Amino acid sequence: SAVREMRAVPISGAEMRKSDDSLNFVGHPAVFNQKTWIGPKRWGFWEEVDPGFFRDVLDDDAAFLVNHDPSILLARNGKTMSLATDATGLVSDAEWDSADPDAVMWAGRVARGDITQMSFSFTVSEENWYEDEDGTETRTLLTCERLYDVSLVTYPAYDGTDGAMRKSAEEVVKRHRGDLITAAEKRSRDGQEQQLSTPNLLVVRHRMNARKHGLPL
Repeated sequence: SAVREMRAVPISGAEMRKSDDSLNFVGHPAVFNQKTWIGPKRWGFWEEVDPGFFRDVLDDDAAFLVNHDPSILLARNGKTMSLATDATGLVSDAEWDSADPDAVMWAGRVARGDITQMSFSFTVSEENWYEDEDGTETRTLLTCERLYDVSLVTYPAYDGTDGAMRKSAEEVVKRHRGDLITAAEKRSRDGQEQQLSTPNLLVVRHRMNARKHGLPL
């Protein structure tokens, strides 16, 4: 099954307009043809979004969230949000309810510049890989299978440091290369696991003496 992934980009050129009954937010949660490094340095890869990536999902039941949290729902595609693409990337045009305290709070944080990142959550149905001159690989996202949400994010999640993001990157690499990690990292992990599985001799000796003298373990 497809791996659900998340990517973040800096907010640039976003507009926040206020009326009596709504807060209108327009921004780019995804940018085309911009390379981003995904995963740890040892086995990660470059990634970029093709301009046609979102062509099949602009009508998906996608939500506008904060930090990908479904309990903070600010708008919904086809009702209070529309999705489109332009030369830059995916465009979300959302109307937040000005009577909603969450909407007012997050609009203020965007206006102050406290929130500087947007993100989107997705699965991929078509991708392309090619090797660069320096030996690193670039993954091009060609066709989106499903768009789950677009989101404001307090901290962008990067696959090299965030646990969930790293796991999704491992799944992508496993599907493409047939392995999860390099041989060097595997040897390191195997050594750590062996060290953890080796009994502590002092503990074993203590237990043997306790059993010998009828003492509690």
